Amino acid sequence: MFSFNQVVNGDKTLGDNIALDIQQELCEIESSRINEIRVLSIVLSDRNEIWFLIPTAEPDVTTIMIFDYIHKEWVKRKCPDVTCFNIINNTLYSGGESGKLYEEYKSDTFNGTFVRSFYKCTPLNLCVDNTLKILYFPPRITTDMTYSGDFWIRYIKNYDMFKAPKVKKIEVKTMKDALYYDNGHWDETYFPLKELNSIYKLPSATFKTLEIQLYCYTKGEAFCIKNIEFSKIKVKQI
Repeated sequence: MFSFNQVVNGDKTLGDNIALDIQQELCEIESSRINEIRVLSIVLSDRNEIWFLIPTAEPDVTTIMIFDYIHKEWVKRKCPDVTCFNIINNTLYSGGESGKLYEEYKSDTFNGTFVRSFYKCTPLNLCVDNTLKILYFPPRITTDMTYSGDFWIRYIKNYDMFKAPKVKKIEVKTMKDALYYDNGHWDETYFPLKELNSIYKLPSATFKTLEIQLYCYTKGEAFCIKNIEFSKIKVKQI
């Protein structure tokens, strides 16, 4: 799955393969069901995405792969009742065989049921698998305080899923409902706060390859991450 790049003079060239991170998902699609794939470009004031409705063998579950082409990130969604989606009056909706219409990006629930969220970072190995890396300074994570932040972070070292991973819970003091007060010459006005960030330290670690996972377990947990920063990593030959 490749993108197209357009240069200043209007010429289009073949871009990068944008589906490297979801190759396994694509390989699981039955060749006889390729024509069931549905695609929609989502261009809204706060969204720049491409949605792919992918047929799967799971009964009563639909898989939607969402590509954010600004941040070059994929999101995988599993929905119990979604067979179509479209933009109506600048609002994204999805629908299913039940006849219900769902407004997207409205809450952290699906038809009143909490949906667990999960984000997996690309494995960090500095392009070499056989050297030892040491996080000399703890990584820092920046969260957006205008959203709720109560989530878990897990370290998977060296692709070892059998060894107990290092887990830490992050609780962000949200200010999403806060206002600031301005007493002007003619009026008194309340404005919502903007660009409020909070920085938290993550655990240090020694590894060959490190995968960081962020996830939520129960209703009320959520996260809005702006970035994860690594300031100094020591590398040792083994």
